[in-house]
Amino acid sequence: MTTPLVSVVMGVYNGAAHLEETVQSILSQVDCELELIAIDDGSQDGSAQVLARLAHADARLRVITQPNAGLTRALVRGCNEARGEFIARQDVGDISLPIRLSLQARALAGSPQIAFVSCAHRLMGPAGEPLATTTTPQDRPAGGAVPDPHHGSVMFRRSAYLQAGGYRPAFYFAQDVDLWSRMIEIGGFHACPEVLYEARFDLDSITARHRPTQQALRALIDQAATLRRSGASDAPVLAQAAALRPAPKGDSTSSSRRGEAAYFVGSCLAQQNDPRARAYLLQSLRSNPLHIKSWLKLARLALGTLGFLGSASR
Repeated sequence: MTTPLVSVVMGVYNGAAHLEETVQSILSQVDCELELIAIDDGSQDGSAQVLARLAHADARLRVITQPNAGLTRALVRGCNEARGEFIARQDVGDISLPIRLSLQARALAGSPQIAFVSCAHRLMGPAGEPLATTTTPQDRPAGGAVPDPHHGSVMFRRSAYLQAGGYRPAFYFAQDVDLWSRMIEIGGFHACPEVLYEARFDLDSITARHRPTQQALRALIDQAATLRRSGASDAPVLAQAAALRPAPKGDSTSSSRRGEAAYFVGSCLAQQNDPRARAYLLQSLRSNPLHIKSWLKLARLALGTLGFLGSASR
């Protein structure tokens, strides 16, 4: 196999339901020499069998299996195995549109001062419902702020990744923001304006279930950056980050967080007058019957439906 220009790194944990669709979106990329490194992080749902079948059909897919260690350690291993000049991320369940890798690789190749790039992305609901299109400022935000692109939409130089110190296992969550905060210190950032990535928002995703922990880690990342700018070590912050780990499944807050995630999806769909919003808003109310915003959204949907029926009958 020739040395690829781009190594795509993907951690896989119990992602069988959408795994083949995601893998094919990478293997179908145009005008790009690539390899896809999938780290099966101790999956128990048949993901390993799906990956084995797909790897047998296409040698560009390399599968590495390890006991479950979490996304960050899976990404560390995948990036260590990468052979390409550029490393691109991909999340299971998400879709890279066919020209994503070629456009991002072209952006990096044409601007040596840039360390990493992202793109606009389309947020999709659990069943593939279009929720919103999100753009990232095309250059580094003002005031020295850290860029915050969708993790799976990013491509970076392997050399910049190594120089920055790579993903750090202390960050079980928010490992991407920690990496961007260090990578921006050694190079520039650019976001392609085109929508090149579709990200699935699942009600049980890391973002949905662990948002408070992610926010706490982002505050620690800011503290670490401040320490580095002053010439001090950020080791004390790493120790604090390492202490933040996911709560056990089924803890008392799981239902309410899932309800908030359902409200978010329902709210996005309601803004588009999509009748599928109703099911998500009702799901939110099953978690919290006193969720006023869900009741208000449902009322507006009902009034909109009545208005449509009234105009149609005239």
